[in-house]
Amino acid sequence: MRVNWIIENFVKEKSFLELEAAVKKAGHPLHLIKGDYCYADIGNYMDDCVIFNGSIEMAKLVSKFLKHQGNAPVIYCDWEKYKCSSYYPHFADFIFNDNYVLIPLKGLDRRKYKFFGSFGKEGMIFVRPDSGDKTFKAELLDIQDSPRFFDDLRQFENDLVLVSTPKKIVGEWRFVCSRHKEIIAVSSYLYQGLLTQIPSAPIGATEKCKEILDVGYYPDSVFCIDIAQDSDGSFWMMELTSFSSAGLYATNKDDIVNRVSDIAWEDFTNRNK
Repeated sequence: MRVNWIIENFVKEKSFLELEAAVKKAGHPLHLIKGDYCYADIGNYMDDCVIFNGSIEMAKLVSKFLKHQGNAPVIYCDWEKYKCSSYYPHFADFIFNDNYVLIPLKGLDRRKYKFFGSFGKEGMIFVRPDSGDKTFKAELLDIQDSPRFFDDLRQFENDLVLVSTPKKIVGEWRFVCSRHKEIIAVSSYLYQGLLTQIPSAPIGATEKCKEILDVGYYPDSVFCIDIAQDSDGSFWMMELTSFSSAGLYATNKDDIVNRVSDIAWEDFTNRNK
C-alpha cells in the first residue's frame, strides 16, 4: 500500500511536525511544502494515492494540480458539504448556534439594526461565513465596529453569512472522524478561555460526537467534528471541518496516519475498480 502524504508547514508548528514524524514512522512517502509553492515542487505521482494536510488555499492548489494527473483522493474537503446551509439542516438538534439566520452580507449591512435587535446580546452578534473555506474569520461583531467590518468584507457582499446570538463557550474539542462512524483521534483546543491542547475529551463531548455520527451525514471519508460546551455544561456541535485543512492540535498522529492512510487507499482502489 503506497499512500503519498503531502504536508504544508511553513512555520514548523508542533502538530504538523508530529504529523510528519508519524508519516515517516509509518513508512509512507512524504513531501513537505516549506515555503513558496509552485506546481513543479510537487512532482508526478503517476496516478498514485495521495493525501494532503495543510492550509485551505494550499489544499485547493494542490488538489487542482494533482487531480489532473489522475491522483486521488488528494484532499478530504468537499467544499459544498461544509457550508452551514448544507449541513445545519441535518443537525437541528445538535447545533451550538441554533438560533440563526442565513443572509447575504450586503443584506445584513442594509438591515443591521434589525438583526442586532433580533439576535444581539450586549450590543454584539455572532457572524460567520456560510462557506466551508472560511472567506473570513467568525467573530462577535460589536455594533460600533460594524462599519469597519462591512468595509473590509465588501468583496464578499454577495456571499451568504450566518448570523446568530452570542453564547459563552466553556470548552472546545476537535474529533477526527470517518464515514465508518468511528472516532479516529481527539484533542482539546480551548478551555475556560485558554488554549488547551491535550489528546482527550470529556465523556459528554465524546458521546455528543457519537450521536452526531449516528445521523449519517458524512461530508468526506475523513472529516472533523468540533464540539463545544456551553456555560450550562451542555455539549453541542460547533461545526464540521475538513480533514485536509484542519489543525490537528494534540491528536494522536500515529492513529491518524495509520487509519487515514487505510481509508485513503480504500477510496483510491475503489475509484479504480
